[in-house]
Amino acid sequence: MAPHIFTDEADPLLSLKEALAYLGFRHPGSLYNFRSQGGGPRATRVAGHIGYRMSDLMVWQLNRYLAKVEGAVNS
Repeated sequence: MAPHIFTDEADPLLSLKEALAYLGFRHPGSLYNFRSQGGGPRATRVAGHIGYRMSDLMVWQLNRYLAKVEGAVNS
């Protein structure tokens, strides 16, 4: 059976609160600011609500980490 379009056990769609908890942010404004500046994790809109795929959060975290390491190496 194919996974439901909005649910995938291997790559769940997290709510804003779940995404904040996963990333270690306390305030929703953090993700809103990143998203409005085009630098946040990719968001998915479902039925008027913003959600975040776990894989998108992981990729975003990894990219932030690699940019930080690259900046430290090039300094």
